[in-house]
Amino acid sequence: MKYVVLVSHGTFAPGLHSVLKMLAGGEREDVISVGLEDGMSADEFAEKFSNAISKITEDDEIILLGDIVGGSPLTNAIEQVSNKGLIGQTVIFGGMNLAMALTATLMKDGVDTDMLKDSLINEAKDAVKEFVMTSANDDEEEIFKFKEEKNMSVSFLRIDDRMIHGQTVTRWSLEYPCDGLIAVNDKAATTDALKMAYKSASTKKTFVWTYEAWKKKNQKVLDSKDNYFLITKDSIQMKKILVDDGFVPSDVKKVIVGPCNDRPEAVKLGNNQSITQEEAEALEAISKAGYEIEFALIKEASIGTWDKFRGQFGFN
Repeated sequence: MKYVVLVSHGTFAPGLHSVLKMLAGGEREDVISVGLEDGMSADEFAEKFSNAISKITEDDEIILLGDIVGGSPLTNAIEQVSNKGLIGQTVIFGGMNLAMALTATLMKDGVDTDMLKDSLINEAKDAVKEFVMTSANDDEEEIFKFKEEKNMSVSFLRIDDRMIHGQTVTRWSLEYPCDGLIAVNDKAATTDALKMAYKSASTKKTFVWTYEAWKKKNQKVLDSKDNYFLITKDSIQMKKILVDDGFVPSDVKKVIVGPCNDRPEAVKLGNNQSITQEEAEALEAISKAGYEIEFALIKEASIGTWDKFRGQFGFN
């Protein structure tokens, strides 16, 4: 097994670990975190870290991420890993941030070590940027350029209430070809700050369109050469596109359902995956239209297909 091990001063590492539980499929035995808490001696930290990695064997690999190169937590962690004879199967990075930790967790089992190293550095660097607002006119010019110069097709269908999340897109793009993203959501497309936030969330070329804009452009999508992920915030919008409008997304016949917030009126299917009766009815319609529906925050965290859950909503 490949383990992601997070170490830091204070509660930074355990805090990142708690976020990974939200974004990467709940409790995972392959993620470990240890923090050097206020008042804790170096020896106490070393003992705590040694206990935390006691289950790791010589047959496993370690991705060790620390907050600061040269800091006590990372230095002591390296010493303990070395003492266990595991240093030869360990890659070590400092300057840990959420993007780095999430990329390590999502990609470690899907790529080789060299590619993973490059991805960790690139994702960590790309996450550090100034958020700059641009005017709506700038976006219209970009769309016009797209109309003239870009062609695209759909390679992947996703329902995700976060819409666009960079590291998640990175992980799914290992499974399906992806040159860019199209998100269809009226609120996001008509709110400048929200639109720019989504467009900044990924290094891929990204378009955030209203439903009406999508309907005007979808033939160009079908006539394209590039491959784009089509993303909606909920199943109701996806049903409008696939069922009500009869849009046929190239040869894609599977819809992946990602995070859906827990809400009082929703039925919880899995970690961060809850749907309402109205959303269930939309999924049933999509299923009857010939699409397979799978619930998966990431590929490795699938909880099953719609057939497993539809009975909970009155569909036999």
